[in-house]
Amino acid sequence: TYASLWCQGDSMSERDQLLQALMQLQQNSYQGKPTAEFCAEKYAKIKKLLPKVKPKDDDDSQIINAEASLFSMVPNCFQRAGDCNKAYEAYKKELPQASKDGFAKIEDAAQREQIQRSSFESMISKCKDK
Repeated sequence: TYASLWCQGDSMSERDQLLQALMQLQQNSYQGKPTAEFCAEKYAKIKKLLPKVKPKDDDDSQIINAEASLFSMVPNCFQRAGDCNKAYEAYKKELPQASKDGFAKIEDAAQREQIQRSSFESMISKCKDK
């Protein structure tokens, strides 16, 4: 936690860099006014580091659940930044696999897009009709 709050730079361990980026993304997903560039930078850093950082043990929930947390954090960050297009892109990219599989079963592309968009707008309500 302290490393996430106060340490800076690439001399931090990859684990600390990942935890810091996750914390910064989470904070700006629900408060503050981030820029789209900030959201994109933290998102990219997390995606780069996630495959490299392994959980310390079975109780390392921050690392274990990091991938799943992106589904809500990234679209919310972009929404707070005022970029609903990037929010929707991130939503589709980070959609849990079971949901992706469910949407893929809808043969009509326009209907699939409409249902997916409706799901997005119910989660990221400030992007409704944008």
